[in-house]
Amino acid sequence: MTYLYYYGANRPLEREFRLPESKKYRAQLIDTWNMSIEECGEVSGRFVLKMTGKPYMAARFIAIDE
Repeated sequence: MTYLYYYGANRPLEREFRLPESKKYRAQLIDTWNMSIEECGEVSGRFVLKMTGKPYMAARFIAIDE
C-alpha cells in the first residue's frame, strides 16, 4: 500500500501523520517543481515529518514488505 499527500501551494514546515502501526513505510518527500525525491527513512504509526516549507511538495509513504 502507498499513501500520497500533496500540498499544492501550501508550505508546511512539518506535518503529523498517522499510518497503520502494523506495517513499516518508506517515507519520501517529493519536490514536484524540481522533480526530485528525498528519502526520509522508515516510519509507522503516529509521527511528525519535517518538510521544506516550499510549495508544491508531496509526502509519499510506501509499505515495506517483510
